[in-house]
Amino acid sequence: MPKQSYGAIPKGRSRSLLFALLDFANDSLDADEEQIDRLRSQIETQWQSSERLVVRTKLRYLQTLSRLATPDIPLTLPQIKTALKHFTNFLEILEDNRTITRGSENWHFTLTFWGDRWDREYNLGCFERVWESRRSGGVAPEKTLISGVEKKGDRRNWYRICRDGLNTRLTSNPLTAGDGMEFDLGDLYVPLGVVKNSFSDSNAEEEIEFISYTPQSFVENYRGSTEPQRFAIIGEPGTGKTTFLQQLALHLSDTEICLPVWISLADLEGRSLEDYLTTTWLRKVLKQFIIEPEILHEFVGLIAQGRVWLLLDALDEMGDTSSRAAANLERECQGWLGNAHIVLTCRNTVWHSGKNALAYFESYRCQSFGADNNQISCFVRQWFQHNLPLGDRLLEELYRAVNHRIHSVVAHPLYLTLLCRIWQLTQGKLPTTKAILYRQFVTAFYEWKQDAFPTTRIQQKNLNQALAQLALQGMQDYPQRFRFRQREIEQCFDRINPDLLTLALQLGWLDVVGHSETTGEKIYGFYHQTFQEYFAATAIAQWQDFIQLDINGKIYRPIFDYSWQEIILLWLGREDIATAEKEDFLEILWTWQDACGGFYDLKAICLVGKGLAEFSDFSRAKAVIQTLVQWRFETPQNAPILPTPIVEQAGIALSRSDRQLTVPALETFLDQTENPFDQWLAAHSLGKNHDPANKKAIATLEKLLQKDIDVSVKLNLCRSLGLIEPNNETVLQTLTHLLKTESNISILRKAALRLGRLQPNHPLAVQTLERLLEKATDTHQRGNILDTLALIAPQNTAVETHVKPTITKAKSPRAKSRKIKQKSPKELQFATETILRKLEADLPLHKRISLIVKLSNYDPPHPIIIPSLIEGLAIARRKATLKLIVETLDNLVATSQLPEILPPIRDIYLNPKTPAPGQRACYKLLWEWSKELDYDKFLHLWHLKN
Repeated sequence: MPKQSYGAIPKGRSRSLLFALLDFANDSLDADEEQIDRLRSQIETQWQSSERLVVRTKLRYLQTLSRLATPDIPLTLPQIKTALKHFTNFLEILEDNRTITRGSENWHFTLTFWGDRWDREYNLGCFERVWESRRSGGVAPEKTLISGVEKKGDRRNWYRICRDGLNTRLTSNPLTAGDGMEFDLGDLYVPLGVVKNSFSDSNAEEEIEFISYTPQSFVENYRGSTEPQRFAIIGEPGTGKTTFLQQLALHLSDTEICLPVWISLADLEGRSLEDYLTTTWLRKVLKQFIIEPEILHEFVGLIAQGRVWLLLDALDEMGDTSSRAAANLERECQGWLGNAHIVLTCRNTVWHSGKNALAYFESYRCQSFGADNNQISCFVRQWFQHNLPLGDRLLEELYRAVNHRIHSVVAHPLYLTLLCRIWQLTQGKLPTTKAILYRQFVTAFYEWKQDAFPTTRIQQKNLNQALAQLALQGMQDYPQRFRFRQREIEQCFDRINPDLLTLALQLGWLDVVGHSETTGEKIYGFYHQTFQEYFAATAIAQWQDFIQLDINGKIYRPIFDYSWQEIILLWLGREDIATAEKEDFLEILWTWQDACGGFYDLKAICLVGKGLAEFSDFSRAKAVIQTLVQWRFETPQNAPILPTPIVEQAGIALSRSDRQLTVPALETFLDQTENPFDQWLAAHSLGKNHDPANKKAIATLEKLLQKDIDVSVKLNLCRSLGLIEPNNETVLQTLTHLLKTESNISILRKAALRLGRLQPNHPLAVQTLERLLEKATDTHQRGNILDTLALIAPQNTAVETHVKPTITKAKSPRAKSRKIKQKSPKELQFATETILRKLEADLPLHKRISLIVKLSNYDPPHPIIIPSLIEGLAIARRKATLKLIVETLDNLVATSQLPEILPPIRDIYLNPKTPAPGQRACYKLLWEWSKELDYDKFLHLWHLKN
């Protein structure tokens, strides 16, 4: 074996690779920008500190980097391997983070430089001195300690401290406790999963395989990640978001590596997350008022090491506007908290309303109880485990066709909990709407509590009235909608009867949730956000208050505020509201004319669609559903394609509407449309979401499969039909035939995946992938085949040695700008001047826009940026270019700038000469701004002259 050389040539190669990585990670590599951009997704870099750099990539991408950095003398793959070996064994600056190293092209390592990342000359000098010192047998300078935390270990048992601070009580306990009915988290838990979120109700056209993650599998998939993760668990009210987060916390705490920190975001009360963590949370879990600097230093060090998981419950309860709350949280997540993993929960409507600075979080949607009723039955039997006949009678009543509406409602865990409690107390008639479900619970609740806290009907009526006024006052009060200070509570109850406050606390309607950090007074909240919304709905006497509400002299329109949506729907479900009143209200919404582009018309019509689930007797119900079905599924003939927001919002409205209306409408649409693509999407949505295993949906997809169509379309049809009816013979025969007759590697892999998904470890699917694996020569192709094999046959021997796909960190839209802000003013000036010089040339539009976007990262206020983007919007046709323009304008334009920006965008949108793709891009921007602005403000800006 030849002796290892550390002379000038290997030193030069090692220096070349090391400083190519440094320059690349600092975004200061002097090379072709488009090639660098392409390489960003292939070489992932993350600075843990100013000296420590984490890199995830493959050898061939490091070779590409070498070609860009030193085009005259690029490194070969063997030379790169040798340089990495020198970093590890000779310089001792590389930590190999891989679990499998032999024969692997994947690399995951941490480099520790000698000095600050921006001091290139110092690091270069250290490299020279250390190399020569090691070569002559000397000792290199000691490496810097990481994050200031001593290596001898934690000073305290932070594992125990964090675990003891978790919230593991069921959110429904306050209204079910008192007679032996209080449950622990595991008592009633039915493992509902989460799936990657898609804004549309139908993912038929998506190629992604949606995997359902239980809390355990979710943790196992991401717990080992060294890069900070960003996740959002979203869903409708009562879907189990908090319970999922609680289960996540317990699984994270199964190992002492992860330190879960639970925070209810409503408790921040306007303070920063940083302030709450370092004062209130530490005081609470350590049970001491004074937090010594060394304790704080330890905790900050644990975050810097990436051991802390921040579990942030209920972004929608922060009280501030959703966009402002998200923006504040996003800013904090980029400071010293940046190395913490973050999982937050939020309501679906709030997450998608307005400008969301956290939209780059990887979002997962809470699943409802399964359509096969097994999970509902399991939950009910766990609830009635001491009286199974009573539970069986509830299930028998629930599954009767006449109770279809409440059956849809209780697909969400909270509502099923309330129904079980009502049934246990009354065994009466099942409710038909959510509002009636709540009313029945309130009535039964008072009866149940009579022995412990006796109340008269007058007391109950007065208490309900006080709670209703308090709830409505909260909904009208920014920034704290779901938290009430003691003086606010007392003022509200004093108007009716001060003694009712004590009663409300005894019964559990209200609870003390904390104390003010400044005044020490108690902070109160309803036991669950949905009950505050129910009581607020009972306080609205007339529908006109939803159209126009006077709050402190300011006109406010709740119908266009997503945070009021549940209140409006609960109001529509009230029995004490006359049918004529509900009819008039929905008629106003259905015929709404906003006079500003139709953006609020769309919101109003979709609200009517959702409202039909609570009031299906609206005289125009069929017309509403037919319109929504056309918007969602019909491809326009001889007309431009509808903008994406219209299609998406229609799909969401249909998914929340009355099934008795949507199912027949979709079946009729399938009979009438002749467009195969429209048939596919509608059948997928009908059979998977609206009416599981619907026969017409199945028959439609089977008929489409029998046609002479493209193979890739067949694969998508098989996926849809397989999701609806997993053992469908047509699907199994089609996939088997494709595996036996096709030769295209990609088609074979996808067909094997479809078949293996339906029947795990299917012999033909596994054999096909094994055969493809033997023939595969391309590394990327081989990786795809192994990933597929791991999904359908995880115990296969070939999978055991396969390195799992790299888990990457969610990228903030401002990630690059944060890197750029760390550059010196001189570097920023140089980068800006270089781009401006390039822009003087006669460039194609897509290259010009790309440079303008780069300029916006270096110098956001530069006067040419926004005009150039707007000009590009008017003439661009390429989808990628328009997408870049929209994303950049959405990130750059502040609400205060809209008076200048909105009118020209409006003019481009309304101009018939604007290409259709450009008009759709304009619509998307205007739609996002309509979510940020209230109706009257948007109307005013719409009519401003450009």
